Amino acid sequence: PSLHHDKNLASFSGKFTRQIPCCYVTCPSAKDASWPSRWPNRTVLTIQCPVRYEWFAEWQSTKNRSTCLEYVQFTEFWTDRLLNVVEKLYPGAKLKVHTKSLKTPLDDNKRFGVTRGESGGVEETVEKFFKYPTEFSPGTDVTGLYMTGKDLAVGAGVANGLWGGVATVFALSKGRLREYALSCV
Repeated sequence: PSLHHDKNLASFSGKFTRQIPCCYVTCPSAKDASWPSRWPNRTVLTIQCPVRYEWFAEWQSTKNRSTCLEYVQFTEFWTDRLLNVVEKLYPGAKLKVHTKSLKTPLDDNKRFGVTRGESGGVEETVEKFFKYPTEFSPGTDVTGLYMTGKDLAVGAGVANGLWGGVATVFALSKGRLREYALSCV
């Protein structure tokens, strides 16, 4: 891809065989100090990339997708593409892969009870920004139930997830953030 992120994403959204415009690669096991003692010489790698639900929709009513040859081939195609991204970043990494598993929007439907694989939160649209703060706030109609996460902040990503946490703590403190923080120590 080029440095024009919006164009890269738009081009990719139209046809899944185009170059993946961006990936999120993380190693959750590296954040666990006890991991090396429990699982020596092993690690976990998570790779995420944007996809369109429509690319997987033809298999949404398939009961056992693991036995559907076309679906299995399509998910293997995606697994290989993502591993190629990692291989480009870390040459030799593919040779060390012991187990691989791919989750698709259809898996999210089953796992999270959603309808179009929308486990990543609210879609980032211009309309979303006009709904703040009325529709996106930590408080709910259920007494004592508060929400948090990236959808409480304007934008996407880890930093906005942290800001969502700040917004929730502020709501819990009823505007007395300093006093609330000190009472938790």
